[in-house]
Amino acid sequence: MLFLFGLVLSACTGKVCERHVSSFDLNNNYKEELDFSACGLKQVTYHSIRISGEVYGDFLVGESFKVEGKGHYDTLITAEYYSDRFNFYYRPLGEVKGELTFKVILE
Repeated sequence: MLFLFGLVLSACTGKVCERHVSSFDLNNNYKEELDFSACGLKQVTYHSIRISGEVYGDFLVGESFKVEGKGHYDTLITAEYYSDRFNFYYRPLGEVKGELTFKVILE
């Protein structure tokens, strides 16, 4: 139990910080600004977006990552990034069914 508490605590200290994107309707465009300034990251160099759940239908995350949902989905998108604020963008490309969670990680 203590190990788990330490793991959760370290999620927003030191070099790595994470935030969950709020729940939203997968059939509508969605954007959310996530503020990581309270994490005290000294220098952000990468962002990652973890997408997991069950989904049927295609959509875009960010402006260029296309997801083709055909059932269970679990992936991690990583790219260079240099800010402690992150603008999450989602756009369906037709009908999307299912439930997904999105987590953004800065390091």
